[in-house]
Amino acid sequence: MQRPPATSLQVSRSKRLGWLFAGLIFLFLCAPLYSVLSGQAWDRTLAVWAAWGVLSANLVLSWLRMPEGRLRWDGETWYWGRFSLPIKAVRIQYDFQRTLWVLLQPKHGPQLGLWLEADALPPERWRSVRRALVWCEETAWGAEVAVAPAARMYP
Repeated sequence: MQRPPATSLQVSRSKRLGWLFAGLIFLFLCAPLYSVLSGQAWDRTLAVWAAWGVLSANLVLSWLRMPEGRLRWDGETWYWGRFSLPIKAVRIQYDFQRTLWVLLQPKHGPQLGLWLEADALPPERWRSVRRALVWCEETAWGAEVAVAPAARMYP
């Protein structure tokens, strides 16, 4: 398989995920409203409202804390952020064609999860980013599979 050409993508907060979180917040609002309208005890109603508040705050904060920056492929290595930190490994967790959930393992530091969306890009640019991500993952998996049988044969 041929190595994909260099490409880059500006990553921002996922609008789809933001709308999904907003929908969940309003969907879960049914529970506290039901507890008020059904005339349940105030201690129970207060507990349901508190649970809804904690869930809503968690969803909003997790969306606001989503990492933003530039993901760049130079033809050999992935780089992340404004300081162009080199990435050791890339793994596609979920592939929805127009949206990807990708895990990045920097050479130094903790793993990082990114939602990548095709909305703001021309189609050919999105395809080049996906092609590079898939190529990197397949070659990494191919290398692991090639090494694994030999490691089992020689303890």
